[in-house]
This record gives sequence, structure tokens and C-alpha cells, in this order.
Amino acid sequence: MTSQRFTTIAAGAVIAILLLLCCHSGLLLAQDVMRTPKMDAYKPYLGPRTLKTADIRWTVYPNREGVPVYSDSRCTQIKAGEKLKFLDKNLYVLEASSDNKALLLARSNSPVMSRDFIVQSTVGWVRVEHLIISQEAIRNPRSGIPHKAFVVNPWNLFGNTGDIESFRGKMVQVRSAPSENAPVIRNLSGTEMFSYIYDYDDPVDENKKWFLIGNQHWFRADKIADCIIGWVPRKRTAEWDTRQAFEPDPNRKTLGHIFNEQDDLLKALDV
Repeated sequence: MTSQRFTTIAAGAVIAILLLLCCHSGLLLAQDVMRTPKMDAYKPYLGPRTLKTADIRWTVYPNREGVPVYSDSRCTQIKAGEKLKFLDKNLYVLEASSDNKALLLARSNSPVMSRDFIVQSTVGWVRVEHLIISQEAIRNPRSGIPHKAFVVNPWNLFGNTGDIESFRGKMVQVRSAPSENAPVIRNLSGTEMFSYIYDYDDPVDENKKWFLIGNQHWFRADKIADCIIGWVPRKRTAEWDTRQAFEPDPNRKTLGHIFNEQDDLLKALDV
């Protein structure tokens, strides 16, 4: 009896020490992390989507380079030297502000479905408009079809291009933020056939100037980098949110190209 009591006391002491170490090191328990909520409260930032959610830990991603972090839920006090990188991983939601305009983020290296999930540190508050909070692309509000944006390269930009470097310089530049001053990630030609829209530079402004695009209409939490391409100017895209289309000839010898005007197509064909 005495031995059993001693064992119980010892086990309790070990647990107390572990909890103390967790608190001292800043580690948090799994229950401190929010589960993915119903997205109705975030519609202004999401645009039309199916808004289906799974009961898993809520992981989010910065939708641009240099996202500021704040020390308060109203996002008035910037944390000095604390900025998030484009598509930064391992970020989870601890808390949402009362108006759902900001999220308190934490960082964890644990897999999203891990039974032994532990949060390493608290990051701070981030505006929802600066985050990818859903794993699916924006959809047509009437049909539910994913909203797509083809990359368009007007022929008049390339008519006098005589070398490959000049050609590349005139292709659509994909950037890490919705700004002409943001770093260029890559160039896109008109052969990237399917690009799904994940975010807008200003979700509530009808005159949007930038699209955040991906190559699939849905991504796994651990595969976002394989899907999200980056920001492209809206003026260099052709939007498409129907299922009306022509199927490219599977036996074609060249890549497919999309033209803004019929005259551009005829010039390319030298007709």
C-alpha cells in the first residue's frame, strides 16, 4: 500500500514538473489551438466559397511577403522586427478577435493531425486580410465553380522581341505580394493553362488589381507550396468561372497559347 502510494505521488510530481517546464519554455498544450471554425464570419475575406470545413487544427499561411505582426487584437501596435514570410508554414490559430478581423497565431512543428501536438511559441496578432485561411479556391457564387484566371500575354508586347531574354522580360511577372515593388518569384507565359484564384489584393473592393493564384482548386495543408504560385496583375489575366470550354487537341505538336484578341491570334499565325 505504501509502495503504491509512493508511486502515485512520484507520478504526480513528474507531471507537475513537466507542466512547469512547458510553462517556463513557452510550450502550450494542444487544446490551446483552435479548430477550423465555420467560415461564415470570414466571408468578406474569403469571397464566394463552399465554406466546408473539417474538424482539424486551424492552420493559416501569410498570403504575401513581409506580413506585419501586432501585439494587440486591434492591430495597432506592431511588434518590432517581427514579419512573416510569404507562405510561412507551421502557423496555427490560438484565438480570433471579437470582430474576426485578426487572429492570434502560434508556431508548431507538430503535424496537424498529431496526437502529441505541442505549440512552440506564440507569434502575435495578424490581420485576416493578410492570411490564407481556407484551403480551397474562390468560387462562382451562383454556380459554385472554381474561379480561374488565365495568364494573358498581349501579342503587341512580343511582336518585336528578337531574343529569349527580351521575351522573358515581357512575360507576366509573379510576385510575392500584390505590389509592383514586391520581389519577383517567376515569370509566366500563356502556356500555364489553369490558374485558380485564392485571394484578392482587396477582398471588398470590386476594382481588384491583383490575384493570388494556384495551380489546383484545393490544397493539402502540408502541400501549399506545390499549389500556390503567387500574385499576378489582374490586367494580365482572363477570368473564367464557367465550365464552357474547348478541349485542346491531345495530338498537338506545340504548347497551347491564349490570346486576348482575335487579331493577336492572327498575328501569331502570321495570317
